[in-house]
Amino acid sequence: KTRRTRLDQIVVVTFTEKAAAELKERIYYAIDKEAEKEPEGCFGDMKKHFSSNYIGTFHSFCAAMLREYPVEAGLDPFFRVLDENDKIFFLKRVIYKKIGELAALEQYPAIQVLSADLTRGEIASAVYSIIQNREAIGNWLESIPNRTLRDNYTRLENYQRVFIRDLSFTTLRKGGLQDINKNIMAILEETGDTDTKYALNAVNLKNNIQKFILLLKRAVDGIVDFVQILELCNKLYAGCSTKSRPPKFWKELGLGNVMKKQMLRLSMILDDFDPDCLVLNREHEELTFNMIKALAGVTSAALSAYDEEKRKQNYLDFQDLQLSMYRLLHHGPQPARKMAARFHHIMVDEFQDTNSIQWGIVSSLAKKPDGGFDPAKIFIVGDEKQSIYAFRGGDVALFSRTRAVLAKENVKAGLHRHPFILNDAGLSDYANEFNRALADNHFNPDELQKGTIKFMENFRSAEFPIRFFNLFFKQLFKEHYYETHQARHQDLIRKGNMSRGSVELFLVDDDYHGDTPIPGEKEL
Repeated sequence: KTRRTRLDQIVVVTFTEKAAAELKERIYYAIDKEAEKEPEGCFGDMKKHFSSNYIGTFHSFCAAMLREYPVEAGLDPFFRVLDENDKIFFLKRVIYKKIGELAALEQYPAIQVLSADLTRGEIASAVYSIIQNREAIGNWLESIPNRTLRDNYTRLENYQRVFIRDLSFTTLRKGGLQDINKNIMAILEETGDTDTKYALNAVNLKNNIQKFILLLKRAVDGIVDFVQILELCNKLYAGCSTKSRPPKFWKELGLGNVMKKQMLRLSMILDDFDPDCLVLNREHEELTFNMIKALAGVTSAALSAYDEEKRKQNYLDFQDLQLSMYRLLHHGPQPARKMAARFHHIMVDEFQDTNSIQWGIVSSLAKKPDGGFDPAKIFIVGDEKQSIYAFRGGDVALFSRTRAVLAKENVKAGLHRHPFILNDAGLSDYANEFNRALADNHFNPDELQKGTIKFMENFRSAEFPIRFFNLFFKQLFKEHYYETHQARHQDLIRKGNMSRGSVELFLVDDDYHGDTPIPGEKEL
């Protein structure tokens, strides 16, 4: 309203045609409602020129821009878009044809290497999967043919150290090991038991936990002793076996089950740590490396054949559209500057399913004339708990990283805001609600989220189920330290459904394992 922004200066992108159609419908309805009040105003103008909007999918927006800058993008301006359904059959046909051609060549050993363990269908499926996710693998296809087995093993050893260091940091940060160690010490002190086999096992467990904590601290500092870490993990696994029974007087003190719980907690921490998956076997790694190298060769040949077939028929698939747009914005300064000046606002829906290429496109459009990043141009919508497109390269961790980047940039630009809840009441007058929320001083300054709007209302569920879900998931999602891909708990607020509802629970004792009959109604 204040800037009189035109509709063709706003970009709204989402992931599916269905979602894009729904967005267009909702936005048109909102514009139409405002235009009724002031037909000659900015909303009346938006309604009149609604067909000029850039509301759609990522690939439709990229296609529109590439048609405007075909020369700069190195494309035929009359290219045709190969939709996802047609692409599946087109690509698979090319892959099967190419694998057949390579199999007929005696001087091409890659097919023979792969055929030792895989059927032709499995080879084709692996090649198809790599090509479909080629945005996420970077220059892997180009680099792998020049890599030696020694290079590969050195890389694996480096990865092993990095993973152990990362796992060590995460495990220590959560504090579970330290807590278990403290609890076992308290249990031993309370029992006063130093003679029984059960007590000796508990002492060994405590001592090994302390050694394990020291090893993890050294690993965090960069001194990784993988062999010792693996040995101690195995000892701890053996020590936290719950098969041995505590002495009778432990049970009388009520400490038998307490000790079992510590053992169970420890085994769960070890399951998460799982260093066994990082053990390197030279014979297996050589076999795997040869297969990967062969697979990369076959994939490169199939991808070249696929690109050639598309060129012949003047096709671009959805990945081509996004990759071409990314290259245009990052290697063509003129189009990048023009587009950044042209679009004032960019909204990305379902951001939890965005990949790095798509974020690269969006962040390039959100540039100032001097080339600096302008966070005020971007509005992202998403929920980590609804991420479903990892198989298409969607990176849920990108959502957390981007929120952190936007928060930092908002503070730098002086645009940071207190978080506030935008509810269903007064949505048509959201600006006043926003300002009222900014004026409120009841938010903890240490918990500022710099421009975050939280939608917490649940319009379907009744009161008791919502109260139960909040209580249950608050415990389930209780982490001292969250990885970037992990969802956080968020309380729901009941709206719309005014019924109380009910929740039915079957409560059992801690030591109930389902091997005894379920008690009847009277016993319950």
